[in-house]
Amino acid sequence: MGELDRPESETVPTINHILLQYHEIEEHFKECLTQESLIMQQMAASGIVALSYHKTITSSFSDYHTLALLLDSLNKYKIADIVGPENLVESIALFKRYLRKYEDNPVNDETDDAMADSPFAQFTTLNIDHLDVEAESYLKLKSQSVEMQYHDVLDFWKAQEEKYPRVSKLARRILPIVSSASSERQFSLLGRTLTPTRSSMSPQTVSDLINAKNLKRFKEEQEAKKAREG
Repeated sequence: MGELDRPESETVPTINHILLQYHEIEEHFKECLTQESLIMQQMAASGIVALSYHKTITSSFSDYHTLALLLDSLNKYKIADIVGPENLVESIALFKRYLRKYEDNPVNDETDDAMADSPFAQFTTLNIDHLDVEAESYLKLKSQSVEMQYHDVLDFWKAQEEKYPRVSKLARRILPIVSSASSERQFSLLGRTLTPTRSSMSPQTVSDLINAKNLKRFKEEQEAKKAREG
């Protein structure tokens, strides 16, 4: 199954691939900006504008897409390239906030009573945040090694549910969420005409993209803004 076909899948999670697809298409458009053809450059620039606006639509791009990618043990490492180093800390904080939000029976930080009277107690952290420990243990798991053991994200969570009980609970809530209809239409269109192996972008792809409803709405809002400022 190709990356651009995934939003139409009914048998595997799809929301975890939306960020990856946005990034892949945006990078392709950026490459087209360096082509000699002025028309191709202009169309690529228009495509980037359309994608940038599409990201502002909450039904198409939200916290759930970030969470879904982080919950995809095979691909979570790619988020660093997508959000950038400056936003990676924020994405991890978001991940932990949602873990606490959906924890049915929050566990208070526990104190290691055996260490309480130890002469090393004052030099040791006694309070243990099990949720934080589990979250960091999962996030530090190398996706490359996971790819060698599991066929897809569902196989991983079937096998690792007991090891990461809190994270797996969040995965059960987030991953079943289907991609939004607008995202499906966008990537269904691109999937028919744009592939990673092509050296140039199909003009029809960008033509359809920049005439999509979301870009039209963007232009209307820009015109309205100029009218108000004028």
